[in-house]
Amino acid sequence: MSNVHVSINPNLLEYTNTLIKSGNYSNKSEVFNQALRLMQEKDVLYNLQVEKLKLELEKGSDKFSELNLDKIYQKAVKKYKSKS
Repeated sequence: MSNVHVSINPNLLEYTNTLIKSGNYSNKSEVFNQALRLMQEKDVLYNLQVEKLKLELEKGSDKFSELNLDKIYQKAVKKYKSKS
């Protein structure tokens, strides 16, 4: 395992110490390792969601390109003119 020296703001240091005092963690290293694991999981989930949205957009884009927009526009113009 490698040693890394980091600076953290006082609020995070206080929170880290609170977590250790609660007995859930033995030391600061455990707290930071768990925090980084959670960030890593969050990033993986975020990237999966982005990929899923991209796929959904592609599906929607395919459906959109199948529409005859000129025909839809002409119907809307005709309908609008008939109301005038």
